[in-house]
Amino acid sequence: MWRCGDYGRLGLGSLESQWTPSVCSALSDHSIRALSCSRAHTLFLTETRRVFATGLNDCGQLGVSDVNTHALEPLEVSGIENDILHISAGYNHSAAVTGKYKHSVLHYIVMELIHDLLHAKHDLLVQYCMLFLLSHIFF
Repeated sequence: MWRCGDYGRLGLGSLESQWTPSVCSALSDHSIRALSCSRAHTLFLTETRRVFATGLNDCGQLGVSDVNTHALEPLEVSGIENDILHISAGYNHSAAVTGKYKHSVLHYIVMELIHDLLHAKHDLLVQYCMLFLLSHIFF
């Protein structure tokens, strides 16, 4: 992980920015299948399909209720299914697609897109379009 460390979004245990690649030691016991980065938080999906989140939590986007403002290291998101297929970090929210509830989750993402478009930049719109296309290709 590297670049701006504001809010702990890199998951490296501090608010420091990193200008060269650094290992996220908090997840060293896990094989990472995918990750998704947003303006101020990051999601990690492990090979065992567990989800971890780090960074800003001002809108509850980390999915961890005991963290008020931000997390400096990745915390496991509890209360979600173990068969997570995809993750996506939006502007002020996060989403996960499971094998069981993929259609309802995609509906949620589309509804959140309406809100996020008010704040969106081009790269965020591209991220949503990619997730939408992937969901229709693989499901």
